[in-house]
Amino acid sequence: MTRRFVILMGIATGASAQSLVEPERAAEVRQAFEHASGDAPLRCEIAPVRPALTFGFHFQTGYRLAVPLAQFTGPGHHITAYVRVTPENRAPVYLTTNLSFPDLPGAKGDAVADGMFDVGEGAYEVALLATDDRQRACRSTWRIQARRSGVERQIVPADPPGSVAERGSAGTAAAPPNPPDIGRLTILLHAAPLSPNRPKLLPDDVSLLTESVSAVMRQWPARSVKLIAFNLTQRSVLLSKDRFGPAQLEELASRLEQTDLGTVNYRVLQGRENPLALLNELIQQDLQGAQPAGAILLLGPKAPYRNEDFSGLAERGPRELPIFYLQFLARQTLIPNTPGRSGGSGPPMNRGMRGQYPDDPDILLWPAVTSVSGPALSMPDGIQRLIARFKGDTIAIRTPHDLADAIHRIDPRIVRSAAPVEDTLPSLPPRKVPAAEPPPLPGPEPHIPADADPIDVLAILRDRVLEHGQQIPNHTCVETVERSRFDHTGQPLKSCDAILAAHRQMGASARLRLATSDRLRLDVALSMEREIYSWAGANRFEDGDIDELIPRGAMGTGPFASFLLSVFVGRPQTFVFEGDTAPAGRTLYEYSFTVPREESHFRFKTHGQWIITGYSGSLLVDPKSSDLARLTVRTEELPSETETCEVDTALDYSKVQLSGGMVFLPSSTNQRFVGRDGEESENVYTFSSCRDFQAESSIDYGDRARERSAQAKLPPDEPRWASGLPVTIEVTDAIDSATAAAGDTIRGRIAQPVRDRNGNTLALQGASVAGRLMRVEVRHPSPQVTIALRWETVELGGLPTLLQLAPNREVKQKPQIQFGGIAAIANLKRRGVEFELPLPGEERYGVYHFPGTHYVVESGLRTEWVTVKP
Repeated sequence: MTRRFVILMGIATGASAQSLVEPERAAEVRQAFEHASGDAPLRCEIAPVRPALTFGFHFQTGYRLAVPLAQFTGPGHHITAYVRVTPENRAPVYLTTNLSFPDLPGAKGDAVADGMFDVGEGAYEVALLATDDRQRACRSTWRIQARRSGVERQIVPADPPGSVAERGSAGTAAAPPNPPDIGRLTILLHAAPLSPNRPKLLPDDVSLLTESVSAVMRQWPARSVKLIAFNLTQRSVLLSKDRFGPAQLEELASRLEQTDLGTVNYRVLQGRENPLALLNELIQQDLQGAQPAGAILLLGPKAPYRNEDFSGLAERGPRELPIFYLQFLARQTLIPNTPGRSGGSGPPMNRGMRGQYPDDPDILLWPAVTSVSGPALSMPDGIQRLIARFKGDTIAIRTPHDLADAIHRIDPRIVRSAAPVEDTLPSLPPRKVPAAEPPPLPGPEPHIPADADPIDVLAILRDRVLEHGQQIPNHTCVETVERSRFDHTGQPLKSCDAILAAHRQMGASARLRLATSDRLRLDVALSMEREIYSWAGANRFEDGDIDELIPRGAMGTGPFASFLLSVFVGRPQTFVFEGDTAPAGRTLYEYSFTVPREESHFRFKTHGQWIITGYSGSLLVDPKSSDLARLTVRTEELPSETETCEVDTALDYSKVQLSGGMVFLPSSTNQRFVGRDGEESENVYTFSSCRDFQAESSIDYGDRARERSAQAKLPPDEPRWASGLPVTIEVTDAIDSATAAAGDTIRGRIAQPVRDRNGNTLALQGASVAGRLMRVEVRHPSPQVTIALRWETVELGGLPTLLQLAPNREVKQKPQIQFGGIAAIANLKRRGVEFELPLPGEERYGVYHFPGTHYVVESGLRTEWVTVKP
């Protein structure tokens, strides 16, 4: 009988068996790596684990080591694993661990060990050396890159770039330059397991809760943090600290680990008290306290209470505070455990944070932030309903990326105040201020009294926006667009009135099913009162509409600057003051406006024709500073030929420092397209890397653009390659579908010399090739990742030469890879061959299909092409 002995090290329990080597032992370990080549071989399998962001905002990485037990006889055997991690342009760091095997007579399975450690953002080379007590050795070397994407770039990472630390370390972020600007922060922690009905919290549950608390405190350092850990099942408070700091995280973890949810006081069982009364009391205490908190954050999984009677519970306290419920949800995906074979030479595994499930297949817990009205939320639980009574917001969290997104969305709504120096907490974890955080505005802000005239407030905002509009044309930003398309699964509706009414009903998301999602990365700028685009990193903006660059899927323009400018430019200045509102405790003036079709510049393109539509919207403005907080725009019902009922756009604003001064730019934008068949599309826009136009950047229009484009197609002194020449290109950059976007540049190399028909060498083996991703898409519910790419230039004689290539469909490829939408088969003209027709515009792209919702195309993948005419 085959037995499988599993050793788990460094999993998400906060304790790690992978220890840093003491400095005095570094020379010894270094020699072990240098002399291991002469050792007898030890049969093993080594599968790298790619860096994944944890809920504490550490990048967790490591390896899985599998050693066949048949190599060992008798008791007392052990393996020592050494890991050398070399950050780019830095000295290596060494880690080690020891594995001891019990006596397993006749065992024929594998000893499997997971070694995990934390790294900061950056590129690393990792080498693993495993030696046993008989001086046998196996080893492997691989490269990893830890990289934040999208909104993750806005959060404070736990570890500085290029750092290596033991798993579960506290992190070493730089100290904040200024005292905390949040007086007090209240954290209510629902101490319950992600999977309901468990009698105890699993190590993964404890890690999720404690790491999230740590991350929240790091993002929002406050002069004091009040933390209350409670459990609704037991109607009890497990831990209460008025001045909670990082030093108490271990105490919190210990309390959570010791909590026995299977034992409930009999008085609790006899009583008929609403289980949510405890949480209601905790919130009321904070609302009625002498020192108001900057925000109340409720963290934890859903509660198994949905139909509780709220009649006996108070709805609101004497004051309104921003309240947020970060609702942790577990999303489980079954992924077979298929580590690389052949002594560690196999491809790296695509893994997330494993739960406590030692048997194959692994269950990956990717515990996303969607708003309450978003399609991903299930039926509201009791906590969510209670928070709604306090006018709080619920945000669903399934992944660390979602937690970062939630922090980004919550941040501008936290109440801040000047911090007395003597009241600061030195024990709070240090905060590294992102480089993109703007300095204060030069000069004094306009003084606006608390009872400011609404006209004065809006007039000051208008003047600022017009002034900013003069600065924005000199700058460009990187625009990342996350697009999702949802199919309608309910009863078909016949009119837009019925569709829009259903769209705004509570629970409408249950009738939607995610169909596809993709990601785009563009450069955007404002010119001549319209937004212009190019692929990220391109050196010129060409004339043309966005649909010429992005021909597929829902896409809009305006979030960068045009929406805001259009409110105050080119239309009658007529607004309606709707009074004040206090979302999250911040008093704002609300203004509404309506723009009829005959005065509108809002354009919608369908079937190659532009249609002008009217729209309405609202502005939320801070009366104390005239700062814009939010802009919403909703089109009127669109004509039937657009196949769309309406488009809704919501833009949250913040100030960004550009070289010409401070400007308003969206911190996040959500755009929703509601189709006439009930289908919906959602685009989420984020902006980063805003910069001045560089010397090599240019904006071209009309005939001049076409002339320059034609001239740029092939430099005069670079020869054309004849058509029909085979070209094999090897990908040198890994492509991770979780972070890659259409528009990203990719690198490759010529895998074998390119020769003309006379045998003359046109390109040497190893010549560098540059290209671009053209589509990164995930299909649901039958999961499939699609990556489309094209190669654009090859380096010849130190200069880039433009390539004109098409997929070589005569070369046999692996079954899962398709080129140009057509499976590469030796003889395509054979009768009965089934093929997929390329999408319009993708005839010259290499199109790759892979199963699942996440895939990493490893470096070394060979792609086959043939030269074609321009």
